[in-house]
Amino acid sequence: MSTMVQFNKFYIGELVHNHDTNEDGEIVGVRDTVKIPEYEVIVPIEANNSEPGSSLKLWPETALERAPLSSAADTGRYL
Repeated sequence: MSTMVQFNKFYIGELVHNHDTNEDGEIVGVRDTVKIPEYEVIVPIEANNSEPGSSLKLWPETALERAPLSSAADTGRYL
C-alpha cells in the first residue's frame, strides 16, 4: 500500500512575499487542499491608513516566495 505525503513549501512563522499582490506577510496557518496548499498570512495595514493593525489573508502557495531579508527585520509589525 502506498501513502502520498504532501510537504508544504512554507511554514508557520515564515515571512513571505506575494508576487501577485506585491505584499509581504507572516504565515500563521496552513490549509492543505487537494490541489494547492493555501496559507493564512498576516499582512500589515498600510502605514498611510489611519487605523493601525493587520489583516488576515489567504494566499495560494503558487503566489508566494520567501520574503527578502530586508523584510525580516520588520517582523514585529505583523502582529
